[in-house]
Amino acid sequence: MHEALPKLSPVQQKFIPHRGELGAKRGIDRTVAQIHALLFISEQPLTQTIGSRP
Repeated sequence: MHEALPKLSPVQQKFIPHRGELGAKRGIDRTVAQIHALLFISEQPLTQTIGSRP
């Protein structure tokens, strides 16, 4: 069963792309930095079972 992502506040919505930009400037892939930012600010664990199907 897939759960929807939590709603993000306006500040969180700005934080994630900003971290992507900072990561890119430091040699980290932009998308990886954005995923890291989302995981960092999430109050609940965000998980997905690899290989699972809906």
